[in-house]
Amino acid sequence: MLLRLLPLFAAAIGCAPTSAPASSQTTAPKTTPRAISAREVARGDHPWAAEDRRIPPGKERFSGELFAELPFPSGGNAIQRLSRDAIAYLDMPPGQYMGSRVLATRERVHTIPEPNDLVRLCVARDGRTTFAVQQGNKLLTASSIDAPMRSLGSIEREVAGAYFVLDEGKRSFVDCRRGSIEDISKIRGYPNILFHSETLTLLTFDDDQRRTCRLRTIAGATWEDLPRCSYASLYEDGLVRIYALTPDSSTTKCALAIDVEGKRRPCGPDAEIYRAPPYERPIDFRLARFVSPNLLAAVGEKGLYLMPATGTRAELKLIAPGNCVPVASISPLFQCMSDDRRTARIVAIDMDGKPSDELTLKVRAGWSATFFETAGGALAMGGACDGTLGDAACVRQPGGAWKSIPLAADLVRELHRSAPGTMVLPAVSGDLYIGAGISDKMPGSVDFAIYKADSGLVTRALKIPRWITGEAAGPSSFTKGYIFIGASDPGFLWRSATTFSAWPLRRAHPAFRTPESCRLDISLEGSIHVACVSGNVHSAGRFGVVEKKRGELLETYDGGATWTPVLLPEGVDTGDVDCAAIGCRIGPYFRLGWGL
Repeated sequence: MLLRLLPLFAAAIGCAPTSAPASSQTTAPKTTPRAISAREVARGDHPWAAEDRRIPPGKERFSGELFAELPFPSGGNAIQRLSRDAIAYLDMPPGQYMGSRVLATRERVHTIPEPNDLVRLCVARDGRTTFAVQQGNKLLTASSIDAPMRSLGSIEREVAGAYFVLDEGKRSFVDCRRGSIEDISKIRGYPNILFHSETLTLLTFDDDQRRTCRLRTIAGATWEDLPRCSYASLYEDGLVRIYALTPDSSTTKCALAIDVEGKRRPCGPDAEIYRAPPYERPIDFRLARFVSPNLLAAVGEKGLYLMPATGTRAELKLIAPGNCVPVASISPLFQCMSDDRRTARIVAIDMDGKPSDELTLKVRAGWSATFFETAGGALAMGGACDGTLGDAACVRQPGGAWKSIPLAADLVRELHRSAPGTMVLPAVSGDLYIGAGISDKMPGSVDFAIYKADSGLVTRALKIPRWITGEAAGPSSFTKGYIFIGASDPGFLWRSATTFSAWPLRRAHPAFRTPESCRLDISLEGSIHVACVSGNVHSAGRFGVVEKKRGELLETYDGGATWTPVLLPEGVDTGDVDCAAIGCRIGPYFRLGWGL
């Protein structure tokens, strides 16, 4: 069963809902690309106008240029940066674990078809010398990413881009990042890679009771013999400490430490107790929001961080501690739970990057707040703002204050009748509207009434189209609260003071069964309008892109009302798209921002 739109509002306020059905006609207007930007098309006195000022125009960047942890094409491996203007990676078809080399520049994406059975890729720091692991555990190399590859032999050992390779009796050590291939056939003993990183490499060769150790740091070009080496570890302080056996072989002791620049340092007192480097949770770009066109708020290990929009992880600055998650699709509004999980704060961030606590909530055992949103930062939650549950809602007001709004008596009666599903619609103005199913006349369709939460009925008997409510056999099909069964996590936005939309509602074209995305516009005067666009839609709040055909994307800035072309590099795979509030990853590129 497809996903439901929203949980019952009644569940949040302690009521048990019910329902009703009906039918309506739909329209599917033609969608034509415009030569002007989505930002210009959507310009006007919209409820999201203040939110727009935070969003920069869309611009393609390489994945990893924004966050090192940005998601990458599924099945492929980590990108390899060749230069500021070029990256490389392996393109693996879905369900496969091998593929071909791909070179992506700012202008185009180029696939090198042979060999097509590569499983890992590594490029030297110079951006040219290339190594790849081939199916069958063979190591290949080429002078550049798009040059013909030759075999170096079978891999004996592999650690983080360092390899021992054997080819017809000749043994070589390969350091991918250095781009070096060294003949070590004359060194006796069984080879092993004890430690390898950008900072240093430690190799051992065991021959009967004798061990040969070789050490090379990032600052050195030659190998250094190190007697009696045992192991090496990266510590919390950033030093790699190398341990060696004591003369009587009874224990090990720190012999030396190497810093990130490859320089020797004293072992220090920290060598006595191992402390691992802190785990850094990858930054999820889906949890980031624009604070201003040049600033991002991102969720990290300790809470909410601020960073330049084109910055790196090293530039993260903690601004609000806690376990934080966004509560709005686009606006920088977050819920941050305290470490003891007793309180939760609603944190807003202004365009200068300054956080402020708008609301503090006391947390009950097993408690989880459900927020209802419309575009522009309008939010509401069930219950009064002081945490009292009942027939009231806590609604965000202009300026960031929160206000308890009691529900009108006729709305409470409607919810007590077990409406089949509800739409909770906060407005940027601070008002709250609720739509509820009201009858059970016709299986497969629903009549709807819309209420202003604090004053009562606004309009009645809106007939929601049958395909939106699903092929229901009768009123009992609605008792679980499914309204918009054809939708996959759609959102709401007010298009004017009297009209709101649900978007995107995904369905198959009625005649051709091809994918479509639709919006449902509902007027407080009692009319509805449905409009659809063909293609696969990837949405984030009111933003989204649709693939009309391979190599062509259109974007919307206003919840599917208008669509405009997206300028893309040549050859990019438009079927590999993942969108969030700050933009979309399209193949190896990340389009930061929205609109032109």
